[in-house]
Amino acid sequence: MNFSVFELDIKKHKLDELIKSIKEFCDKNDSVRIYAFSTDTIEKSYDLNSNRPKPFEKKSSYVN
Repeated sequence: MNFSVFELDIKKHKLDELIKSIKEFCDKNDSVRIYAFSTDTIEKSYDLNSNRPKPFEKKSSYVN
């Protein structure tokens, strides 16, 4: 079993393209989940690696 997590900050039209592309490669046993976070959720999130750049310092154009 393989589990992966990806964090993206993309515009709505790019998300739509990504979903379409992913659907072409999924089989019936795959599990793909996409979670949209609000600005409030992002502000309450914790990143325990202080050396990593902060991807959500700017307001996402998708979250507007």
